[in-house]
Amino acid sequence: MVTSSIISLKEQNPYSANTHYEFDARTKDRFKDLLEACRSGDLEKVQSLVRNFSVPINASDEWQCSPLYCACLCGRYEVVSFLLENGARCERETFEGERCLYGALTPRIRELLLTYKFTKAVDESQSYRNVLTHFYENPLDHFSDIALKVRSSSFSMMTANSINYERLHSENIVEFYAHRFILCARCPYFTEILENTHYDNNNHQFSSDDRHHRVSFEILKAVDPTCFKAILRYIYTSEVVQIPEGLFIKMVDLCKLFELGNLLEKYTIQSAVSKLPTRQPDKELQQDIGAFFRDAILGNKRILSSDSNNSNGLSDNSKHSSKHQKPYHDMFLRVENTLYPCHRVMLSARSEYFNILINGPFAEGLSKTEEYGLPAIILSDCTCEILELILEFIYTDKCENIPPHLAYKLLIKADMLLFDRLKSLAAIVLTNQKEPTEDIYKLMKKAIDLEIDRLEQYCCRWFAEHLNDVLHDERFLNLIEESAHSIQDRQATDSIPFVDDLRYWLAKKHSVMQEDIDKASGKVEEEDATDWETEYNRRLAQIDAVLEKLNLDA
Repeated sequence: MVTSSIISLKEQNPYSANTHYEFDARTKDRFKDLLEACRSGDLEKVQSLVRNFSVPINASDEWQCSPLYCACLCGRYEVVSFLLENGARCERETFEGERCLYGALTPRIRELLLTYKFTKAVDESQSYRNVLTHFYENPLDHFSDIALKVRSSSFSMMTANSINYERLHSENIVEFYAHRFILCARCPYFTEILENTHYDNNNHQFSSDDRHHRVSFEILKAVDPTCFKAILRYIYTSEVVQIPEGLFIKMVDLCKLFELGNLLEKYTIQSAVSKLPTRQPDKELQQDIGAFFRDAILGNKRILSSDSNNSNGLSDNSKHSSKHQKPYHDMFLRVENTLYPCHRVMLSARSEYFNILINGPFAEGLSKTEEYGLPAIILSDCTCEILELILEFIYTDKCENIPPHLAYKLLIKADMLLFDRLKSLAAIVLTNQKEPTEDIYKLMKKAIDLEIDRLEQYCCRWFAEHLNDVLHDERFLNLIEESAHSIQDRQATDSIPFVDDLRYWLAKKHSVMQEDIDKASGKVEEEDATDWETEYNRRLAQIDAVLEKLNLDA
């Protein structure tokens, strides 16, 4: 009876279940890893895959198993809690929600599902989308550089007043403010038109607003503002907006004009739009902006030349041919002798560090490039390789190919620029190496200073595996002393965090079960001890001898 009711929910609304994503090969492997981690209860791995690699938690495999369903079915309470807190959908009276509820292995998980506020669920890429949503909703507060004028024969003043970034002119002209680089990155129509501003025909015309440093672009063809507003929202956020049924034909025509094939498909079938989730599990947004970043920003970086015969100060190597000929930038980042065209709106919204430099009291003091008259932020102690990784993260919210030899420097710079997630990505690369790419003591110090537990545990594990090599190293002894002194009002017999971690990893190395360890001595009873357990006891005795030498008890 229960099974049939769940199946009927599936048939009534196929979109209520988790969406089946189209994965690339890498994401497909990571999603499989996520499902397996949910089944086994590996919370740390689940957290890493979701937070650091943006593996979608509302996807499902070919058997319609979602991460949440796997965790519920296998009784992994902590994993279920984490997934719900990070946006896993589990609404009642839906196929997925009822399936998780009835599949829950324990009453505790079932109670968690029942009491959880389902409306709290968020999209796993919400932070990045929210930034772009703010650009769309408040463009005048975010360095808008283009005014889009739309002619309409029927547009109510009520509609105009409800849209805070539009201005209604005479002759039914509505003005929308936007950002050229986003329009160009997401829409083939604007890519072609904006890069050929001299081109004029019966459909559009350009003018210049020098006072606000803004280009004005008028679409002469009659366009319904409600449809155009929906188009703009899709360009900025990938959201599919429901519109009145009478506007579907106009919307389809507008999608064709702007060459938005994917959006056209969604509005071609009217009945499907109402069932689609507002925000599609769609990677197009990041892919499009990522392509623009590579083609227009990296493709137009300018290498300053010391050659006095070069009148524009640029090296011939800086002249690239790319899909996006113009980056539509309003500032530069300079590293060494290279200028990177950037956008104040992205830098200030994605980084508090850059926001202070761009919008704070330091803004007037920014140097300007002689060749272009645009402000430039000079980053010292940074290389082009590191900056390009940072810019990739700023523009795409991803940084998937961090070279191991650059990971440590990227971690330092990410911390300076207040990019916590990028710092975590760099730490993952560092800890995925069999051998440290940097001096192990330097890594340990930095892990402690920046409070990166993953990196700290990686170093502790390495020390445990190389105990004979480090046991009498002065730097190793200093780590123990510093760890002991890090505990405020430490008593003589209090534990030392670093030593506790060493003992934990030694137990892992020698396959010693926690329940076999005597709580008083921390060792395994010698009677009936295996060879590995005997070796484990010997290692602990070595550590105890070091502690005695340092006059420490732990």
